[in-house]
Amino acid sequence: MFTIIISILILITVVIAAIYFERKSILFALLLIPIIFFASTIKTVPTGVTGVLVTFGKVEDNTLEAGLHIISPFQQIVSMDNRVQKHERTESVFSKDIQETNVRFSINHSINKTSAMTLYKTIGTNYYDILIVPRVIENLKNVFSHYSANELVTKREILSGEINKEVEIDLSEFGIICSINIEDVDFRDEYTNAVEAKQVAEQNKLRAQTEQLQRTAEAEAENTRTKEKAVADAEAAISKATADAEVARLQADAAKYKRDQESEAKKFALMMEAEGNESLAKSLSQEVIDYMYSNRWDGKLPTTWFGNGDDTLPVVNIGTEDVKNAK
Repeated sequence: MFTIIISILILITVVIAAIYFERKSILFALLLIPIIFFASTIKTVPTGVTGVLVTFGKVEDNTLEAGLHIISPFQQIVSMDNRVQKHERTESVFSKDIQETNVRFSINHSINKTSAMTLYKTIGTNYYDILIVPRVIENLKNVFSHYSANELVTKREILSGEINKEVEIDLSEFGIICSINIEDVDFRDEYTNAVEAKQVAEQNKLRAQTEQLQRTAEAEAENTRTKEKAVADAEAAISKATADAEVARLQADAAKYKRDQESEAKKFALMMEAEGNESLAKSLSQEVIDYMYSNRWDGKLPTTWFGNGDDTLPVVNIGTEDVKNAK
């Protein structure tokens, strides 16, 4: 449109100059007019851009690809960038437990070529500020409000995924592809200090619990060792007592066996002695007894006589003198 206006102004200037100076200039002006109009119909669309054709403010139904195009002098091309564009923002949001935090994030967005005409017709070229930013901030605040402050720090990837899912639903009807990356979550100093103090307390508690568990484990291990030693000592004592009892039993059996053998030997000796005496008694006669008696007599007479067993005479003590007198 600007080219057309310039062409018209140039044409008016040339006509005026031809009237005041030379009539030949009118012919030159008449030749210059089609050149200017033709030049104004040649337009280019750069790479990565979709051209939206507009005629007197009306958006045409077709779009122009990158390259050289010839259009009407009464038309213009509006460039809609299809390349991925990145913007960084920082917004203040609240967590589920009403903790205010500043979220720094980046917005990567692009548009489909087929949707460029509709997007320009319904929103315009400033679709980023009019459409993308409000939808992103709304979903950002909504998602963050479902998580506590502590979760916002540890679940950054989950937050980005949920926000992207909601933004995709909101912007897909406009042909806009958009992704959100959470880069930093910054809380107020008061909350940060409180979190640090809590973490220190939890670490101290965890360390105390660990030390207590270690002491308990050591006590249990010592108790187990004591029990095992007591069991081992008891088993050793039982084994020793069993062995001593077995030794005592074997010794008792040996002693009994020895006594039995000695008793059997005595019985055998007595039996043999009795049998010998019986045999000896059977073999003795009065003559043999007298003979043995005479061999063993020392020539001395007995000094005491008890009788022959039938008489009741008292015991008589016979002295040596009496024997001599008797002779």
